[in-house]
Amino acid sequence: MAWNRLQRAALSEAKNDDLTHLQAAASNGHLEVVQVLIGQGADLNKAGDDGRTPLHAASSNGHLDVVQFLIGQKADLNRAGNDGGTPLQAASLKGHLDVVQFLTSQKFLIGQGAALNRTGNGGSTPLHAASFSGQVEVVQFLIGQGADLSRAGNDGRTPLQAASSNGYLNVVEFLTDQEADLNRAGFDGRTPLHSQLIDKVLKSRFEAIDCGTLHNIA
Repeated sequence: MAWNRLQRAALSEAKNDDLTHLQAAASNGHLEVVQVLIGQGADLNKAGDDGRTPLHAASSNGHLDVVQFLIGQKADLNRAGNDGGTPLQAASLKGHLDVVQFLTSQKFLIGQGAALNRTGNGGSTPLHAASFSGQVEVVQFLIGQGADLSRAGNDGRTPLQAASSNGYLNVVEFLTDQEADLNRAGFDGRTPLHSQLIDKVLKSRFEAIDCGTLHNIA
């Protein structure tokens, strides 16, 4: 029977003692198994040893259908793991734009106002996470939704510094276009202007301006 196969699959989902059956199914994108387990009374907000819930797992791995189902079942959108990270931060770090868009579309997430700028234990926001990992489309979307461009983490670094330190030119260019503060120093005293990558971006901008000026004069 198909139902029995789903039940057996549900029981085989867990990989180790730190992962519940539901978390494993959500992590692997097995929607039918998730539905069976919740139908049998599984706690959709139960966290593993790392404090992450099934919604964290589905968000981190980009399984939009599972994310949508879990939220429809009233999964906690703002539940933080042991690292302070929310499902939105998990999706932002991995660049799952569709999941990020869906999570931020939920009125009870946006209504709190702080969710877009909620920080993990390191003081990083979803925008920090996306910038750090070079997810330019997510960066663009989050800023369009009102994410704080100048929020610094516990190390004093902004999203611009996070992107520049990892060499993500497209993110640096976008954040610079958004007038990110180039003079904001981290706790090590270094500003974005100390970055060779940002120096390269600024030089190319100045060269473009100079070329345009010369063209207009001619």
